[in-house]
Amino acid sequence: MRNNSGEEFALKLIPKAKTRTTTLKRFKNEIQFCLRNKHENIVSVVDWGLATDSPEEAKNGPFCVMPYFSKTLRNLIDEKLTPERALAVFAKILDGVEAAHLRNVVHRDLKPENILADGDQVVIADFGIAHFSQEDLL
Repeated sequence: MRNNSGEEFALKLIPKAKTRTTTLKRFKNEIQFCLRNKHENIVSVVDWGLATDSPEEAKNGPFCVMPYFSKTLRNLIDEKLTPERALAVFAKILDGVEAAHLRNVVHRDLKPENILADGDQVVIADFGIAHFSQEDLL
């Protein structure tokens, strides 16, 4: 999706049928963490809400809007990163992990598909099963 300025965004939606209490709690924690954390190597959330007006039940439920990234680390690996580029990407991932750990957040699902990239920008995404300190929990 694009806004009026032409910027691209991604939508993460939890279908209403899958909104068990624990799933909803984890999603709310993920949104709150990504809203508050402004580190350049952690994905940001720009909006969130509850979709309720779709006639298709699978398209209703809590959602968040994030910047769109065209690639994942898996794509970069498949493109055969140069050693220099691999080190630069790895350094950015470590910076993001450190920023999360300084907030007492442990991701617990770091994998190539949860590292997003666009040009030189690299961010950690999908804090859905992260461990949050007690003060970060809703």
